[in-house]
Amino acid sequence: MTCLAMSSRRRLCGIVVAALIAGMLACADREEDALREIRDLQERGLYAESLERLEPRIASQGEEPEVALLYGRALIELRRPNLAVAPLRQARETPEHAAEAGVLLADALFQSGSTNESIDELDHALEIAPDDVYAWELRARINLARGRFTDALADVERALELDPDRLENQISRTLVLLSLRRFDAAAAALAALTPRVPQGDRESKNLLASLCVARARLARGRQDVEGAREIFASCVAQYPAHPLVVSDALEFYDELGEHERATAVLRGAVEAWPERPRYLTMLAERLRHSGEAEEAERFLQREIERAPSAVTWTALAEHYVAEGDFARAAPAYREALVFAKRRGSATERNLQLAYGDTLVQLGDFEGARKLADQLEDDAYADLLHGRILLVEGDAQGALEALERGIRVWPNNAAARYLAGQAAERVGDFERAAREYQASIGADAGQTQAGLALALLYEAQGKTAAAHDAARRYTRTHRGTPEGYVVSMRLAHRLGRVQQVDTIARRLAKLPGGRARAVAERAALAASDAGPAAAVREIADAGLDLAAPENGIALRVLAENLAAQGAQRGALERIDAALAKHPDEAALHTLRGEILERAGVAPSAVRDAYERALALDARDAGALSGLARLAAARQDQEAALGLYERAAAADGTDAAALIESAKISLALGRSDAALRALEGALQREPRNAAAAQQLAQVLLERGSDLERALELAQRAVKFGGDAQAAETLEALQRLRGARDRAAGSAS
Repeated sequence: MTCLAMSSRRRLCGIVVAALIAGMLACADREEDALREIRDLQERGLYAESLERLEPRIASQGEEPEVALLYGRALIELRRPNLAVAPLRQARETPEHAAEAGVLLADALFQSGSTNESIDELDHALEIAPDDVYAWELRARINLARGRFTDALADVERALELDPDRLENQISRTLVLLSLRRFDAAAAALAALTPRVPQGDRESKNLLASLCVARARLARGRQDVEGAREIFASCVAQYPAHPLVVSDALEFYDELGEHERATAVLRGAVEAWPERPRYLTMLAERLRHSGEAEEAERFLQREIERAPSAVTWTALAEHYVAEGDFARAAPAYREALVFAKRRGSATERNLQLAYGDTLVQLGDFEGARKLADQLEDDAYADLLHGRILLVEGDAQGALEALERGIRVWPNNAAARYLAGQAAERVGDFERAAREYQASIGADAGQTQAGLALALLYEAQGKTAAAHDAARRYTRTHRGTPEGYVVSMRLAHRLGRVQQVDTIARRLAKLPGGRARAVAERAALAASDAGPAAAVREIADAGLDLAAPENGIALRVLAENLAAQGAQRGALERIDAALAKHPDEAALHTLRGEILERAGVAPSAVRDAYERALALDARDAGALSGLARLAAARQDQEAALGLYERAAAADGTDAAALIESAKISLALGRSDAALRALEGALQREPRNAAAAQQLAQVLLERGSDLERALELAQRAVKFGGDAQAAETLEALQRLRGARDRAAGSAS
């Protein structure tokens, strides 16, 4: 019986095991069939369809290398390279996928703006697969973008050795020759290439578009402006949405100062490829920088009426965010979420995060928290909670929440940038620099991390490093003037006169950038040779200073005329502008400031500021001006209220909060002063005056002396005055005395 029983059990176990093995093999077969179908979709160029099948697998099989590889490839092809970085890093760790995933990762990093890291990845991939043609071709493109033309030529010629008939590499070689200004060789290459490119299919259109751009570049290089104009017109007509055609045409027309023609190129690109988000946002951004924010809004609304989608609604939401109109951005993001096709996708989660961030900006912390609690992905929830805490003023709590999200999602550029902001606010500036660098590495174009890093280095006196960071920022934010302004200032400090001229020319070519470039050059001239040099710089520029778009140059002129004692001349220029544009609040504010400097009757100054506020109740400059007048007549309560209104009107400036703290201290309200100074440091963590004042208040109260010491050190580090040094010395003496007393007691 026992033997029989044992035998039966073994037979039963054998049957169960066989069934399990069969089931496992069937599952494996089904899994392989599913992956085969996904690979087939990608081979046919159906990347969106493949992504729909991959996203649920990523959620459940995130560690599967081939799934990660296919997912990363789909994201790159669908122009979402920043999302491709993390899965491709994962796939690259598997030996069988290391070379292919490494090359794709390099491509994703390059498209995200991390050119140096992309080269490192390619070098590693080429060690594994030295005959990978695409890797050499990509390396050539990256070196071309970095301006390393000789290296690019060597790379593309190596690719051609491996595959002499590949037309893409023949065209790349021609573009490199043009960059090296070897025009005769480039012309010969073009003549040989043109008849070889086939007609008709999608791939040939890409090649023909590149050839068209190469011919236009050849004409530009030979200074044949009219010839280049004719070729670019042809390129745009035939290939209106091709990325290379669009970028080169924009650069060409902006170079000539034909900004309206450049804008027309972008409009044509949007019409030809309406589902490409980049063209929508580029056009909206361009219109905003040209002072046509209302036209940008109308354009995006027309696109929504024509073809409502997650893309069009997101573009409108981003426009409102750029305008600071969060009340209208929030419902636009809600509409985008309605149109998001794939529930639980990375696109939907990013939209939820953007929507939550907008709620935070609106001050709807309850709504933002409710959204964060509903997010299925803990990393996204942590990132949103961190954003909420950062705005609420809990920088340490924000940093801890962001750290949790970053552990799950280490290559999230926005999270790294916010962590840098939080680290600055807690006074950990070394950590802040590391977070900004990580944000840049993840996606240099997504955030302002590059600019924040440049400003941090500048404040620390690391001018060369700051200049390098600012220049890299301009490469990924070509349409944003702030990077050029900072680059100009730092190049000037380094004595690089030619670079200053080059950067100023590039800034001037941006829509609305000429006045900014003139104003910055004038400010630099004043720092070198005094206010008269600044006045000459602006006068020589020939700007229409009455035009509102040139207001920044008018302000610099008026301030430097006043510095020379020529307030009357400054007022004449302002009044001439007001005669044409009497409803420009900024002009009335500027007039009030010049009258105030001239020492005229306070009633006249007050009239100017009040006129500005009648036109714009949130004019922070006018509110601060009225606060100064109230303080001068010893009406401290009125001054305090006006400074508080000014601080609320401009949520980025610390000056009004610092002034309100001074008044609160004079009134014996140290708690109010502490709150104001903490708020100032939330806005400007490197503000030496705010750090010094707060350290002094804490010292006098005898409370939180370790924080007071950190603040005093911060004030000295970032250029504080003699009072900052005295406060630091006093705190160091006090701590030394306490340490000695503690030692004696023990």
